[in-house]
Amino acid sequence: MHLLILKLTAIFGCGLGLVICGDSLAQQPSLAEVASCTGEAAKTPFCRDQKQVADLQGKYALEHAELAKVTDPPWTLERMSEAEQYSQEAQQLINDQYFGDAIPKLTEARKILAALKSDFESALETEKLRAEELRAAGKFEEAQIIYQKLMTWRPEDEAFSQSLQAMAGQRQIETILNSAERKLDNGEPVNAQAELRKIQPKDRDARWSRLNERIEGPRRESRFQNNVSKGMEHVDASRFEEALQAFDAALKIKPRSNLVSELREDVQLRIRNRDLKQLQAAYGDAVTDEDWFRAEEVLIEILPRIANPIQEENQLLQVRERIEYEGQLDRLLATEESSISSRQRKEMQLVLANRPNLELGTRISQKTNQLTALLQVWTQPIAVTIQSDGKTEVKIRPGSPLGKFERKKIQALPGSYRISGIRSGYREVVHEIELVPNQEPFTLTVICRERF
Repeated sequence: MHLLILKLTAIFGCGLGLVICGDSLAQQPSLAEVASCTGEAAKTPFCRDQKQVADLQGKYALEHAELAKVTDPPWTLERMSEAEQYSQEAQQLINDQYFGDAIPKLTEARKILAALKSDFESALETEKLRAEELRAAGKFEEAQIIYQKLMTWRPEDEAFSQSLQAMAGQRQIETILNSAERKLDNGEPVNAQAELRKIQPKDRDARWSRLNERIEGPRRESRFQNNVSKGMEHVDASRFEEALQAFDAALKIKPRSNLVSELREDVQLRIRNRDLKQLQAAYGDAVTDEDWFRAEEVLIEILPRIANPIQEENQLLQVRERIEYEGQLDRLLATEESSISSRQRKEMQLVLANRPNLELGTRISQKTNQLTALLQVWTQPIAVTIQSDGKTEVKIRPGSPLGKFERKKIQALPGSYRISGIRSGYREVVHEIELVPNQEPFTLTVICRERF
């Protein structure tokens, strides 16, 4: 006990336990406080060093354990042994309770571990990049060795195992591509393509495309040439639609082929010229048949196909004149011959007077003659003799008053008339007459005889 007190006194200075250095005993930490670093003793350099040492030891233990589990580490054993040597020396000092002397030892040991960890992280990243470069270059065996080493360094990191699995898939794809290339070199394009189809679309890279092009290129060229040849055969046989389809199929294979584009434009021009000739022939047939509605339809189709369609526009105007004029004739000829009014006669006269000054055709000319004859019949006056007593006022409607007379001859056009007689003191007499075309002259007596 006296030896411990003396040692503590040497460490803490005077004022501990039984050692009196001038201050009162009540102001000094007790021996129990000194032993447990509690109370006032916790503030002493001895206890502070002891606490710092405990903290350093704990951190060192964690850092050392993390590095110690690394298999085949990227550092020399001497560097790790150096850190461990510092730790052991510190432990001896701690055992002798020389905590202040142990602190620099533990600090140096941790510095070494920190350097090892930094080197480890750097080596980890470098090896990871190297493995990825080798994998990208197709050097799978070398990359596999590095990935396996990385997995021993970081077994908890699933990214490395995933990279290995992905690389295994790449190696399988590489094997398939190599097989396909060998078969292509041996002149087996069908078998080579069967190999290439084993690779999923998402895994097809530039090499796959190059190999596939070696297969499809000649086939595509053959299909292209075949379509061009067929198209030209169709052109020679005037099968223009079939030729257009063949040239379109060729352009799908080679969209930038100037030759096929020019051939296609030539076919389109031939189709336009052929269609135009057919329409012009159809127009000629419609004119011959006097089918003016069909002629109008054909001309409407022709107009957009001609650069300067002045003649066709004039023809369309004439066709429409014929259609309108014939429509007027049909409407007027449909009138019943027994009921043509004065208004209708005037309309007939107007239509005939304004008939188009152009070739009307047989049918419209016949209808014109029919209407002319009908109008002539209905404009031929009929002689009517009216007898009266000279005292009766005679009126005719439509028409003007005739006055009083004993006998009068009038000329009236065919139609319906109302002839009446009025005399003061007598009842009015009314005669409704219907004059029809070509009617013989007749006599009518109009006399008021019945008194009121």
